[in-house]
Amino acid sequence: MRQGHTAEQQRQILHDGARASSRTQTLGEELPGFDAAVVMQTDSQVGQGQAALGGLDSPRDDVTAGFKQAMRAAYAAGSYEKVAALEADAAARLVQRVDLRPGTDVLDVGTGTGNLAIPAARAGARVVGLDLSAAQLEAAHRRAAQAGVVVQWIEGDAEALPFPDASFDHVMSAFAVMFAPRHRRAAGELVRVCRPSGRIAICSWTPASIVGALMEIVSAELPPLPEYALSPLLWGTRGHIEELFAGTGIKLSFSFDSVPYEFASPEAYIGFFEANFGPLVLAKQFLSAQGSWNQVRGLMIALLTERNLAVDGSFRAPHEYLVVIGRKHGRRRDERAR
Repeated sequence: MRQGHTAEQQRQILHDGARASSRTQTLGEELPGFDAAVVMQTDSQVGQGQAALGGLDSPRDDVTAGFKQAMRAAYAAGSYEKVAALEADAAARLVQRVDLRPGTDVLDVGTGTGNLAIPAARAGARVVGLDLSAAQLEAAHRRAAQAGVVVQWIEGDAEALPFPDASFDHVMSAFAVMFAPRHRRAAGELVRVCRPSGRIAICSWTPASIVGALMEIVSAELPPLPEYALSPLLWGTRGHIEELFAGTGIKLSFSFDSVPYEFASPEAYIGFFEANFGPLVLAKQFLSAQGSWNQVRGLMIALLTERNLAVDGSFRAPHEYLVVIGRKHGRRRDERAR
């Protein structure tokens, strides 16, 4: 945020920006607090999300262009490849859950640095990895080359997937599609590009998880999101997922899993993320200018200390997430021909 504005003026700038695409396209450069809020904001009350679902499908692309540019800027602010390494095992386990067969077509939505796409390619699938961020795709391409696998990398939007209907046997996303602002539109795109009898597989942080609780702490101090953008943590709740996919012909199953994080201390945990996780990098800049970062940091450390399972001064704790596996109704064209 520019320091010359009061908090109320800053919020007004954000609301004005949500009404004019020419303004929102520069929000990322002018208002780092908005960049951080794009990912860190949770709307404070996750329960409000389902009531807002009805209005998600109205065309607002002129507005979301600026929102998504802010998302790109947020993730470019840190070293996300280091953060993504913590989630790699969870993504690999999601690949194992769908039992990929060689030659199947897989789409990884929000591939980031390739955590899901690369093990899927190792399993013999034909994989497309899609992400908003060209910088993330460059890192993914480098990692795929090191792993000796071939993946097609495409810069694109989860809310407007650049593929024909029924293009993939498996449509997957690990901690990614949850950050698309318009949930119903993103869910509709996952269904659209999935073939009959194909699977949709998603893992998302839950509101009760450590990640969810940390997001709540930070988002409470950030500017509010535009009205069309719902909390990403809703993707970690069964009721919201059932609402999103109601009437789509997707049969859903749910389970919970967790990925362990280990650091030298709770303070080291926060130090790692405030240096490498772009949205938190920008949140720190914004909140430091507001004079509230030290308080927010203290609350995060207190939370980690409360959830910590280690007794030797280090930090160790599971980070819970929801796993959703959906099978699309129908039979593939080659199966119907038999």
